[in-house]
Amino acid sequence: MNQSAEVFQIGGQISGILVRCSTASELTTRLFFQTPDGDNSSLIQTTWFEGGDWMRFSYTENGEEILLHRSDLSKPPAPASAGRLDQAIPSYAAHGVLTGLLRDGGESADFVQFQESVHPVPQESRFVVEGFESIRIGNQALVTKKVQLYSDGKRSNTFWTRNEAVVKSDWGGAESYLVNDVESALDAMGTALRSKVQKFLSTSR
Repeated sequence: MNQSAEVFQIGGQISGILVRCSTASELTTRLFFQTPDGDNSSLIQTTWFEGGDWMRFSYTENGEEILLHRSDLSKPPAPASAGRLDQAIPSYAAHGVLTGLLRDGGESADFVQFQESVHPVPQESRFVVEGFESIRIGNQALVTKKVQLYSDGKRSNTFWTRNEAVVKSDWGGAESYLVNDVESALDAMGTALRSKVQKFLSTSR
């Protein structure tokens, strides 16, 4: 199993953690963050694969779960966009498209995705490598490859990468930064937030 951890920030303040765990057959993303007004938000998304294709996903946000099988998308009443959904992937599985683009050294990758929902709506999407950019993570200056996500022709999330790894992400109002491991992320937090994150991670496995 491969695992990566990112410190999640809102308004420049460390607010939580994003953890991805992957195997050949599944990808799980766990995110916990605290909003500026003190509310806690948590989500867990797992996509299961078979032969390279996704078969089902589970999405839990603040305790409310959605479980959808790929075969459900073709059952009546199928939406008018069912043809596009046949090739679409859950949005959290798009991370695999991004890492594949980085691994292959390409300039762009086209795909169709949908936001996790019981009634998914397909979005024509594209990752585009937009050259190199210098960024700072803490006290470290890095030269990174910038990758922009477009969905239905509009700019969406932005990613900065090095050596085929995403080191910084802009989620449209929040940011996350790659750290060495979960413990490194926890060490960057205050006591109260760290306690909440540890509880979330221990109960979401």
